[in-house]
Amino acid sequence: MNKKISLGAAIALVVFVAAAAVFITMGVSSQLFANHSDVSPDRAAIMTKLGEIDAVVSNNYVGEINEEALSKGIMDGFFTGLGDPHSCYLTPEEYNETVLDRSGKSSDIGAYVTDYNGGMYVYFVMNNSPASDAGLEKGDIITAVAGAEVKDSGFDAAVSSIKSMSSTFDLTVTRGQETMTVNVTPGEFKTTTIEAKILELGNIGYIRIYNFVDSTDEQFSDAVETMLRQNVSGFIFDVRHNGGGTLSSVVNMIDKLCPAGPIMYKVDKDGTTTVLHKSDSNEIEKPMLVLMDDTTASAAELFACALRDYEKAELIGTKTYGKGSMQDLFAFKDGSAINLTTSLFNPPYSPNFNGVGILPDYEVPLSSGITNFFLVNEETDTQLQFAVQKMFEVTGYADSVNADPEDQLSQAGSSEASAENSASSQLSSASSQSSSASTQTASSEVGSESSANSRTGSSDAQTSSSAVSRQ
Repeated sequence: MNKKISLGAAIALVVFVAAAAVFITMGVSSQLFANHSDVSPDRAAIMTKLGEIDAVVSNNYVGEINEEALSKGIMDGFFTGLGDPHSCYLTPEEYNETVLDRSGKSSDIGAYVTDYNGGMYVYFVMNNSPASDAGLEKGDIITAVAGAEVKDSGFDAAVSSIKSMSSTFDLTVTRGQETMTVNVTPGEFKTTTIEAKILELGNIGYIRIYNFVDSTDEQFSDAVETMLRQNVSGFIFDVRHNGGGTLSSVVNMIDKLCPAGPIMYKVDKDGTTTVLHKSDSNEIEKPMLVLMDDTTASAAELFACALRDYEKAELIGTKTYGKGSMQDLFAFKDGSAINLTTSLFNPPYSPNFNGVGILPDYEVPLSSGITNFFLVNEETDTQLQFAVQKMFEVTGYADSVNADPEDQLSQAGSSEASAENSASSQLSSASSQSSSASTQTASSEVGSESSANSRTGSSDAQTSSSAVSRQ
């Protein structure tokens, strides 16, 4: 999962700072708050104090003041004070990247990597991406970016370097015993968030959901329908290291699998609870299991919990992260925005899991020797092995009594049912998006909390790799 920027919310300050530009003076503060009678006296006193501090600093500070850095620092400090890790101020560049990420598009190279022995191990290359066009392959180890050694610059700096590239550049790659140079040209393409394959022993459909963007539900539906045509015995849905994403996609996925009934409830600031989405009577009648862990968060938790609430699936793995809150984007004239926690969301019948997490039906940890989830394979994935054995028991597979699940997985080939995708570190450089013309909720991109595009958000749960993309 990716490292997240802390998110917190206070519209009053953002409006204030947007009008004040960079420096906040006592005079400007008084004028602004004269037009905002709803601001509390305590908040107004804070703004007045900030104006006093600015006046002293401006008149006495010996160093050079970076106005852009100061402005962002003021914004970030305000949100830090809220104590909400899921709300934050976004610069115009960060806002554009957020909108692009949520739309299911990328302006990067389409490779996903994890830190590995002083290099970057490529664990997924997206189809029809600049990385695949350049010949980059899963299992490659990137040792240098544009001539700069990864072991010298460090993993995070190397990822940032790739993200910043806008024209063709070189990657030095080790593949087995061979070292080669790969020329990559970044460009925009449609991302995929689903990896789907059939485990041939037992004919089990395995679908890994890396995150939820606007197109995830369509990709998921395609994968499920493809597997149904191949008469899979059941489904294993994997939402480990899934930090959440757009609400519209996850509710559509739950609707596809579950019978008629509520999918989620919204709890507003005043405590009002309303049914936000319902499922129709169509459902998938196949055995289902869900894999989850301590980085499964937000929309991914709703997916797992809803399937269990409707007795469609049992949950395997470890307790989830615990994020049951919803965020909305509010954009401003200058192209900046805030991502603000506006409500809680509850699953169909279980209580809200915010700050608590969801306990699995079967607690199964990964092997103690595994330190990087993204280097796990079918032979070492004890959680997947347990799920396969459980599916054998549920479906009555002939070899279930005596079969060793590890042997079963090592023997089982897989057939592609859908395009693979990403998780961990996404090498993305945001393309420009137009900003809102006035201070408003960004309903056209993400929507209000009642819109089909409302976002449940991504958690701050950390992956075992250094992740850089924001969900």
